[in-house]
Amino acid sequence: MKQLKEKFFIFSLLMIAVLQSVNAQRDYKEFNATEYLSSLYKIKSQNFSLNAYSIKLIKVFNKGDENENAFYCRAWLKVLLKDSLIDSIYFDNMVPGKGCSGIYTDNEQPLLNYFLLVKYGNYDGRTIIIDSKGKIHNIIGGKYFLTRDKRYLFSIYESDLSGISIYDFKTNKSIYTNDSLTTKLNQWYFQEGRCFSLDQEGDEEEVETENPNFSAMFFQIRYFDFTKKQMKTDKLNFENLREENAIELLPAFKRAPDCLCK
Repeated sequence: MKQLKEKFFIFSLLMIAVLQSVNAQRDYKEFNATEYLSSLYKIKSQNFSLNAYSIKLIKVFNKGDENENAFYCRAWLKVLLKDSLIDSIYFDNMVPGKGCSGIYTDNEQPLLNYFLLVKYGNYDGRTIIIDSKGKIHNIIGGKYFLTRDKRYLFSIYESDLSGISIYDFKTNKSIYTNDSLTTKLNQWYFQEGRCFSLDQEGDEEEVETENPNFSAMFFQIRYFDFTKKQMKTDKLNFENLREENAIELLPAFKRAPDCLCK
């Protein structure tokens, strides 16, 4: 009973952090450089382009720690067509916790008509997708990979919670989102015509074969059924796993402390 209460308490704290992060995204605050003195704050501005659109990212980092109520990292992301604002999103405070904080992107984008970024902090990783019309899609994530045909994006939740979101570039929307999986899905492979992840909570299973001197080891995997649009469980013979089929999660940048609101 004591362990159950402790788990519920930790889960409650995580949910509060996530809700605070969501509220921070909704309450938009315009950037005003005069509010951030150079002696107290570091401001970094980046500009990107997506076809005819301009993408502007501003991050503000609080240098001091005297005021415990002050924000740690704040960010503005805007999409503009010439001088017209198409879409925007604001993160009021991205606290690193045990990992990274801030918004980042790879210099080399995997798609021509989309622009991908990731947000870290508050135990609520996000993958931010800017589509061909300049609209911002904000889904759970923080790490991602594209299927080989580049139609789908698998967005892995960077949080103490376990989750995944799958985005369809053809329909321009998420087709599956789950932030309450019972296992972490961090190690992905493309093999035998499907994407799957090793189930880190699944138990390895030893199965006897017709040969009395040999037994096969199986472990549990999780994969997405595109027809039924749900995650499914299967078993894979340990000897059949090929490391060359491992999928590298993006973005490919250094980990903390090099990703603390920089």
